[in-house]
Amino acid sequence: MVAFDDLNAFVTAKQLYPGLLHTPNFDRLMGLGVTFENAFAQVALCNPSRASVLSGLDPGQTQVHDNTTDWFTRLTPQQTVPGVLHDAGFYTVTTGKVFHSLPRAIASQIFDQSKTDTSNWNVEGDQFDVVVLPTPAEEHGDYINTSYAIDFLNTYQGADPFFLSLGLFKPHAPWGCRRNISISIRGTRSRCRSPCRAT
Repeated sequence: MVAFDDLNAFVTAKQLYPGLLHTPNFDRLMGLGVTFENAFAQVALCNPSRASVLSGLDPGQTQVHDNTTDWFTRLTPQQTVPGVLHDAGFYTVTTGKVFHSLPRAIASQIFDQSKTDTSNWNVEGDQFDVVVLPTPAEEHGDYINTSYAIDFLNTYQGADPFFLSLGLFKPHAPWGCRRNISISIRGTRSRCRSPCRAT
């Protein structure tokens, strides 16, 4: 399972702007899995949305309505997808931002392996800025966590089925890209420079 922060509904956006928005990597990823084209956030915040998706319960049932409530004070870890699978005999692994917060004591109840690197997740900038990420990709937590997930997939030798969850922090605002990444805005190709404002 791969989770992204603040990822837009590119399927819908592509229908609204045909020929202008090209997402070949997302298209390929969607072709490999299941894509829900009519899905909605029940609450437009991280914590309640994640608590809902990971438990199958709506915010009225979870009682998580904001980003400050610890989800594990309202739900037991065993009520979540990884908790259910762990109790059913799956080898469970998580890396990155899957839950809004995941204290070590909670993680140890439902995951056999849990490792998250938050290096360089936060960059300076207004919420609506487009900024250049100040460090090489290899030093960003998303790169490190993705590498950890890939390494697990390449080396897992266990007999049990496994559940692997990877949470990517970007494109969480402020939006950023690595220097020298080509981007296309309004039909013109340009390079990501520091700092530029979305228009």
